[in-house]
Amino acid sequence: MEDFRLLLAEVLRLNAEDQLFTFVMTPDVIRPNGTTMKAEGTNNEAERTLRAPAVARKMDRASKTTSGAKRRTIVTSTLESIRCYVSYFTLENIVQEILSWKENGISCFEKRLNGIKDAVKRQGILDQLYPKPS
Repeated sequence: MEDFRLLLAEVLRLNAEDQLFTFVMTPDVIRPNGTTMKAEGTNNEAERTLRAPAVARKMDRASKTTSGAKRRTIVTSTLESIRCYVSYFTLENIVQEILSWKENGISCFEKRLNGIKDAVKRQGILDQLYPKPS
């Protein structure tokens, strides 16, 4: 009974602060490739995206070392991020996007970051988690 009372009090508090259903009130997000994504209110999409690499990491020798895990993380993260920038997620479009980085001297991610007014550039989290070997 006490748990129910606490739950009810928390729901009422969140509702009073307009924090209960913020994901429902959040407008759809337009990705750089022009597609629209609804705010789900959960991290299910991120979990689904990372499930396959997590399973592969457990089974694949290339990911059992620090350098292998870092390499796999960078490749997976980059490919999943590029998905938001290409119209159709095909090998040809991915390769074309990556080759354009060298041609233009800047990646789509850097362009996006430069377009954010108050963006703060920091050292990447992977560099902090997996320092360069000495």
